[in-house]
Formats: sequence, C-alpha cells, structure tokens
Amino acid sequence: MILFDVREFYYLPQSLPISRLLEAQGVECRYVVYRNEDFSELYADAVLKDSLTVHWVDTSRDALEYYLAQSADWVFFGNKFEYLDQLHEVSKSAQLGH
Repeated sequence: MILFDVREFYYLPQSLPISRLLEAQGVECRYVVYRNEDFSELYADAVLKDSLTVHWVDTSRDALEYYLAQSADWVFFGNKFEYLDQLHEVSKSAQLGH
C-alpha cells in the first residue's frame, strides 16, 4: 500500500497521475488529506470525481498516528514531514518534487 500525504490542495494534482499508474499495476493507494476550510469544496469534488480513498486528518501528528497504524510500504510527501524518523520505523518515504 502507498499513502499520499496531501497537506496542501495543490499536492493532489501532482500525485493523482502517480497513483493512477500504481493502481493500474494493482497497488493500493490512499490519500491522507489535511482538513482545510478554504479548500473543503475542492477536496470534496476531487474525492468524488476521482473516487479517492481518503483518510482526513487535522495535523501532521494525526497523520503520523495513521501512518504508524497502517504500516504502508511507502508514504509519498509533497513537502517536509517532521516525524520521518518515527515513520521510518514502519514505512519508507519519498518526496515528490514540485
């Protein structure tokens, strides 16, 4: 399983092509999306349009707790993540450039 950390809305269009390719190869992909009132409608539309499997979080600490519980093979980030050392106890990580 691969998790995509979507801290900002603009990370979503960067990760969608990657997840589509992976899913075509049989890889399970999920999105961890940080709640943001300014973009709530855009997120809701994108989730429905692209049939995304999403777990909603409020903070990066919430995201870490989810990552640790899921023990995904990989977590892809669009930017820094302050808990990488803890994450690497159960998963590998990659940073997507933008």
